[in-house]
Amino acid sequence: MNFSYNNPSSPLSATNIHGLYAEGSKLWIGTYNKGIEVMDIPSGKIVERYTVKSTQNNLPTDFILCFYRTTNDNFLIGTSDGVIEFDETENRFSRWQNIHSLVRQIYEDRKGNIWVVTIHGLYRYNNQTEQLTSYFAEPENQQNLGSNNMTSVFEDSADRIWITTINGLSLYNATDDSFERIYPLENFQSNILYRILEDEKKNFWISSANGLIQFNPEDFTSQIYSYTEGLHEAQFNYSSSYKSPAGEFFFGTINGLLSFTPSRFETDTFIPPLYIHPVSIPNDYYITGESIRLPYGQHTTFTLSYSAISFTAPRAIQYAYKLEGVDKEWTMIDKKREVTFANLSPGRYVFKIKSTNSSGIWQDNIATLPITITPPFWATPWAYLFYICFIGVCIYLIYQYKKRKLEKRHRQRREIFEIKKEKELYDAKIQFFTYITHEIRTPLTLIKAPLEKII
Repeated sequence: MNFSYNNPSSPLSATNIHGLYAEGSKLWIGTYNKGIEVMDIPSGKIVERYTVKSTQNNLPTDFILCFYRTTNDNFLIGTSDGVIEFDETENRFSRWQNIHSLVRQIYEDRKGNIWVVTIHGLYRYNNQTEQLTSYFAEPENQQNLGSNNMTSVFEDSADRIWITTINGLSLYNATDDSFERIYPLENFQSNILYRILEDEKKNFWISSANGLIQFNPEDFTSQIYSYTEGLHEAQFNYSSSYKSPAGEFFFGTINGLLSFTPSRFETDTFIPPLYIHPVSIPNDYYITGESIRLPYGQHTTFTLSYSAISFTAPRAIQYAYKLEGVDKEWTMIDKKREVTFANLSPGRYVFKIKSTNSSGIWQDNIATLPITITPPFWATPWAYLFYICFIGVCIYLIYQYKKRKLEKRHRQRREIFEIKKEKELYDAKIQFFTYITHEIRTPLTLIKAPLEKII
């Protein structure tokens, strides 16, 4: 059945609906700027309307977002101007607590605390002490709430309180009455989180502004579901989630309603085979085969493409590669199906690629492609042999040159030595003959003198 202001049999004052609450045979409907409408479910007729005007301003605004009945039988209504309590006995509205902000959700936890989620902070009302505590994000404290703009509060099966905001997820610590911001959310495609539901395996399902997140609250691991996994719409909406008694989940999007049952999900165990496609090189040059051999130069910049063959959500498959000879670790490239290498040095490499299956589980399906970058002519073995020979010849020539130079110097020194020795010998002879002459002359002089006297 269609309920609309265009349907005469089931007229509504507005089609912009923000809150629904079914109780007995009545359905309370919160509208955008049209107040509250109460429908009789069996007949589909609107039996009561409440607006600011009809309640004589006891209802402070006609923008109604949510409804909640507490364990004390208080009927609370979240509006764009705080929380209003409805007295069904007197059919009268009155303000509940001093909250003046747009309310997205009202929730009472198992300890009796009433949580009020607003766009300007979070409030907790203690029924026992009747005290209202407010919580706000602190920009200088990164371990607090991610933002003052809250979107929902959720109590899990372990009695833990979780808060979603437009800037991530926070966990309440009841011991010191504080919040811890959950940071390991690098896989989240958006920090704008809306609602949380918990499945039978204690996993969270979190709607966001870009995809549905399966989140493990124990180790903080996550998996993202988006268009590639079959979602008709990846942008979800505020305050729009429901878990049926049968375990079926419902999430509202900006383009209709999404429903699924997590327990019926089957993990894909198929190992997709991986293939490396023809190697694309600039100038439309292609090489195929079990290995490639490229000359050093312009062809050392090339692109490898690859794909894992799977007929179950093939676009959900993620890839990682490693180029042995360059990389020590695997490089995650998400869902990209090609990789480009530039300016590789001459040498031998092995390109390795692996993937997940459609369930995001990494597989041992590594495909390899040996790559050889041949050196330029001046770096080939023959070139090195030439260099060795050339250097050897140069060393030999230098050796011969040095040897001849040393021999020449040795000859010159020997000649100088011989000349010096000859001169010394000559001087010794002259000295000897001079001495002999002097010795002979002395006795002659002695003989000559007496002879001269005799004569």
